[in-house]
Amino acid sequence: MDKELLLGQDEHDDQDESPATSRDVRGHRNSPDVGLLVNPTLAEVAGDGISEWNDSIQHVQDLGRHRYVCAVTSPDQMPHRNSIERRASQAEPGTDHNETGNGQENLNFRQLPARKKLLLLLLVTAQFSADAGFQLMAPFFPQEAERKGSSETEIGFIFSSFEIGIILSAPTFGRFITRIGTKFLFITGMLVAGSSTILFSVLNLCPPGAIFVTLTILCRVVMSLGVSAYVTASLAIVCEEFPGRRTTVFGIVETASAAGLMVAPFLGGALYDAGGFGPPFWFGGAVFIANGLAMAKVLPSQDNTPRQRTKSTLQLLTSPLVWVAMTTTAATVAGISFLDPTLSQHLKSFRLSALLVGLVYMIQPGLYGLGTPVWGYLCDTKDIQAPLLIGGNFLCALAFCILGPAPFLSSIPFKLWTTVVGLIVLGIGSGCALVPTFSCMIKGAESLGFEDNVETFGMISGLFLTAFCTGAFIGPTTGGVLTDHVGFNKAAMVIVGIYLFVMIVNIVHFSHVYLQRPRGLAVEVPSINADPL
Repeated sequence: MDKELLLGQDEHDDQDESPATSRDVRGHRNSPDVGLLVNPTLAEVAGDGISEWNDSIQHVQDLGRHRYVCAVTSPDQMPHRNSIERRASQAEPGTDHNETGNGQENLNFRQLPARKKLLLLLLVTAQFSADAGFQLMAPFFPQEAERKGSSETEIGFIFSSFEIGIILSAPTFGRFITRIGTKFLFITGMLVAGSSTILFSVLNLCPPGAIFVTLTILCRVVMSLGVSAYVTASLAIVCEEFPGRRTTVFGIVETASAAGLMVAPFLGGALYDAGGFGPPFWFGGAVFIANGLAMAKVLPSQDNTPRQRTKSTLQLLTSPLVWVAMTTTAATVAGISFLDPTLSQHLKSFRLSALLVGLVYMIQPGLYGLGTPVWGYLCDTKDIQAPLLIGGNFLCALAFCILGPAPFLSSIPFKLWTTVVGLIVLGIGSGCALVPTFSCMIKGAESLGFEDNVETFGMISGLFLTAFCTGAFIGPTTGGVLTDHVGFNKAAMVIVGIYLFVMIVNIVHFSHVYLQRPRGLAVEVPSINADPL
């Protein structure tokens, strides 16, 4: 402490003040709840900036007896006062935020308020519905479409139109989320998705040919608009309602996503066998609508007063970290979805029954779903996004080397057990690579001075969903083409190359960030919650 000065803590009042800093922090010497560790060099460089920041910290202390943590390496990274005020108000006594002793939100389900328990349950159900609704028709619709005279290309476009609709609409929903309203966007999206899903149940009565293809594509696009609206809103709700554990809750929601992908084909097939074309869509639509109506009772009323926008989606895209996160998201999802049209053909030589093939398909999403809460918790508590992103991409590349198997790894045989091992590694690595990206996008926005509010969360949610669905569109499209032309093992090497490229991008970016940090310049203040500015 011979080169640093601790201010604002009673137990350190015996420390000597540096002339360079005392003029900038006057009035806060005896504040018992706010501590400020200032390097004298930074104080000289920052000048009045530190004085203004101290005013904000004092305001936090006035609002609630909680603590705030921040690491500042240069004067231009001083947090914005409005962000500090908002975080302080969230931590005021009397709010329903459950916090642990270190200021982090406690996500023990039994200790959450009743409203947040139901809210988390509905968010999980909504995400389950989104992925289940997409996959319910997978076991039977291709055969039904063939009976209507549809070609393989037309069937593929019917499926891919869902992602195209989300890619085009999600950024717009995220951009205007404060004007539309998070609650209205979520509920309307659920009702639109549910209604269009039920409407899909009568399309088997259409005449064959172009009319059938056109109507099914239109119905899927409308469904995708509803899903895009409520998923964008749900991610913003996660950020707004669980500020201390955003990535943890995101991981829980992703577990529901994986569960939907696992259960939907079996559920859709069973309902189709029991009642024909209609019941799978009736069930999926009813779940959508019931969830939307329940959310209308759970979400609080919102202040929809028009406000002036200070930031835009294009400004958010100027952050290198946002681009790194979006690229990682798209690549990870592309690799996973690459297997959708190709894995069953890859397994043909093992002569497995349809049931066993279905069980093999469940390995990757199962392990992905089990691991996502763990990766989210590590991001929130340990702040280790960089190692997770780099390690996750490496594991995904290794997984496809095993699945191929890679031509340069002659020691790996093409056996059923090696395929299972590859899917296990992919399940672990994909969650490790994907979950931290959402946290990185929030960090990228904050580094540009975006406020910690619903408008920012909406833009982040829209961009994340766009990147996710871009990968979901590219993966199966290129997977089928590559496998037809060069075979599965060589096509898998293309995916390996993509993962290694993204891994190198992450290494370069985070290494650059680390090397650019000024040495010996730091400001630390005890924390309101776990979120860094």
